[in-house]
Amino acid sequence: MGWLGHKKQTPEPDEEEPVSGSIPWQRLIDEATSGFRGQGEIVEASRRVVKAQEASTRSANELGERIRSLNVWLLIFTVAICGLTVVLVLVEISWIKRPVEHATGGAWVMWMSADTPTYSSGFGVATAYPTLQECDAALLRETSRLKRDGFNVSSPKEHVVLGFKGLAANVGAERFSCLPDTVDPRGPKGK
Repeated sequence: MGWLGHKKQTPEPDEEEPVSGSIPWQRLIDEATSGFRGQGEIVEASRRVVKAQEASTRSANELGERIRSLNVWLLIFTVAICGLTVVLVLVEISWIKRPVEHATGGAWVMWMSADTPTYSSGFGVATAYPTLQECDAALLRETSRLKRDGFNVSSPKEHVVLGFKGLAANVGAERFSCLPDTVDPRGPKGK
């Protein structure tokens, strides 16, 4: 019974529908089930079933190969996108850095300032160097000189040296820093 109590009608199979051979299925079934003569038809029906299964297997294998190759390409693109994302993140958080002197492309300037309770020289150019390494080597020489002269020396950040000498109102300070030639610690010039 179908929906709302109506009798469900099943469609009748098409009359004499041939199946990949010359004998229609219904006739093949009738002959196979009618005594001695049906043995050849049973063999024919079995052969057709085997051929259909082989065709189905071939088709499934071809489809499986296509899906497998698509999965390989999907994996390759996913790995490539992940790799590019990692590189971009590393660049953004500065784990992959270009050397600073290559980034600026110019000379490095050692700036100096000397301060006492009554006098401040402000920043002035001590000297310039073609590379950051040479400027840092000069900072090391200044550090040694300040220590010989009795200063307490510290380096609060990269490429900066501070030296302090004296107590309370008699403190003297010297500061040396290496900056790219494009940076002026005195700030922008007024017009």
